[in-house]
Amino acid sequence: MLVLSYLRTAIVLFIIPLHIHCKNSKTMNVKENTSITEKPSTNVTEEVESPKYPLFISFYSIGEGINTEALEKFESFLTDFLMKNKLNNIGEEKIYWGREGEIDYCISFTNVNQSIISDFINQTKKLLSNYQHVTIKEENECVHKR
Repeated sequence: MLVLSYLRTAIVLFIIPLHIHCKNSKTMNVKENTSITEKPSTNVTEEVESPKYPLFISFYSIGEGINTEALEKFESFLTDFLMKNKLNNIGEEKIYWGREGEIDYCISFTNVNQSIISDFINQTKKLLSNYQHVTIKEENECVHKR
């Protein structure tokens, strides 16, 4: 009988105050949540889409440097192509971006007619198709441009 009395006292002293405390904190959270009002963000930033380049070429590395043979072939081809077509440039941007000599060519073909553009793209694909660690994409953004 004495044990039941102690057990009843323990219940009254410990469980009931916990129940009351939990109940109060729940109502406090509800009151806190209703008093908070969210303000609309004033710093709205619009995503600006990067411009697409008709031709994107990347000479990349996987821990052993870029394929220098492929880069030299492409740069020689570019120089010869410009001379052959009597062009000063074709809107090429050379972007250095890595620790191992990685280079991107982002080519916009400014002031170049469509037949020359098609010819350049086809010849570039043919020239670089057998080389590793070279990516050629059409209508792509200049990924590493700052």
